[in-house]
Amino acid sequence: MSRTLSAHGLRVTVPTGWDGAISRSLAVSADADEDSGGTVNPVLHVASFALPAVRGDFGGDFLMNMGPDDVFVALVEYDRSSAGTPLFDHVGPRTIHGGAFERENMHRPIQGQSGHQQFYSVGGRAFCLYVAIGSHRRRDRLSRAAAMVAATIAIDPAD
Repeated sequence: MSRTLSAHGLRVTVPTGWDGAISRSLAVSADADEDSGGTVNPVLHVASFALPAVRGDFGGDFLMNMGPDDVFVALVEYDRSSAGTPLFDHVGPRTIHGGAFERENMHRPIQGQSGHQQFYSVGGRAFCLYVAIGSHRRRDRLSRAAAMVAATIAIDPAD
């Protein structure tokens, strides 16, 4: 049975057999200050495999362990001052499809895998939606699974 996660003004439905989490970035400690170079903005992760307890915003090193049928979806929020700037000037996410996936879009290139990312704003909030798939050759099928998850993401407007 699928389950819905909700935190920090984000919601997502996690499919049966998948793992998910919404948290503040694990890249910095809770007592980090602005000079640390990290962010404490919300990060949403959904994967067709068990997520490790410690992970980077965009998957980091654990994506190398994805199997050819695995999918990883990350929604990373940026500072609200970024909303509407040129990088984030698109309003809302675009459709995810197999043709959008490229090997070069992986944050860290991994043999056989490919990725897709898009930047956009919703309700005064700025986001990057990043998707990694375990097999570039299976991108049409895997992109449908990613699109199914992404379609369930809901974002509350900025306070």
